[in-house]
Amino acid sequence: MAISPKLPLGRQATYGYAMNKTIRETVEQNLTNLLLTVPGERIMDPDFGVGLKKYLFEPMNSLIHTHVEGKIREQVKAYMSFLTVHDISLRESEDISNLVHVAISYSIGSLNLAVQLSFEITT
Repeated sequence: MAISPKLPLGRQATYGYAMNKTIRETVEQNLTNLLLTVPGERIMDPDFGVGLKKYLFEPMNSLIHTHVEGKIREQVKAYMSFLTVHDISLRESEDISNLVHVAISYSIGSLNLAVQLSFEITT
């Protein structure tokens, strides 16, 4: 059973396009989209998105961490209220400039499923 198309779109023989086949995959894709979308970028919904890339050139001090964490929690509450965010970790790379490691621990309430989403943002 397919739930939604995987982004970016890619071809697959079975459904024509590669598909997310579980709720977990779909939620992970949607959360990643929410985190990377720049506010104002989404048509008809200028408030959607965290825009994590805009923080690449900011010093990763406690003030920025607090701001980003608040923004993530605010956006998840507004657009993905079925998730409970437990922990958010932002860490600059020590080797590569303008690279931030992001890890978010969350649970999908109705499924009683705990998940951690991890990825890197770079220029």
